[in-house]
Amino acid sequence: MLRSFVRLATFLVLFGPLILASTPEGLRAEEPGGVDTSLERLNGSSMRLTDLRGKLVLVNFWATWCPPCLKEIPDFVRLQTEFEKRDFVIIGANIMERADVDRLTAFANRLAINYPIVFATEPARMMGFAGSLGGVRGLPTSILLDREGRVVETVMGGMDLERMRNLVRKHLGEEAKEG
Repeated sequence: MLRSFVRLATFLVLFGPLILASTPEGLRAEEPGGVDTSLERLNGSSMRLTDLRGKLVLVNFWATWCPPCLKEIPDFVRLQTEFEKRDFVIIGANIMERADVDRLTAFANRLAINYPIVFATEPARMMGFAGSLGGVRGLPTSILLDREGRVVETVMGGMDLERMRNLVRKHLGEEAKEG
């Protein structure tokens, strides 16, 4: 516990100003001031948000040591399965820990994660990516991008499956259901 606190405190001192620097809502990655960062995927390929134009994209910033992040993962797996045929994709953005591909791959396999996990070998690249979406002030943070790549929703803290479903339905133009 103390080790996690020290890690988080050190991270915030070093990267806090970069994380808190936010961009205007609706900024697209390729617009002036935006960042279209290329991030590595666990399968060895790279990914940019501009590659996903035309899809509703939920970027979830998480870490393996974050209990609320871990609680959300099974629901994200269900959500990805439920909506993937409707041009929806979840991107798991691993942040605030050293990128160890073998460890992250084993972790993703153990939890049967069915959506892309991205990471950066250089922390500044992930911080630039987070900053281009308005910043990350805590974990987990989920940022929803519309089909044009604009930020339309930001949720700080964990979500349950019904809240996730309603958020996606709303932006797919479907009726949200009471749960």
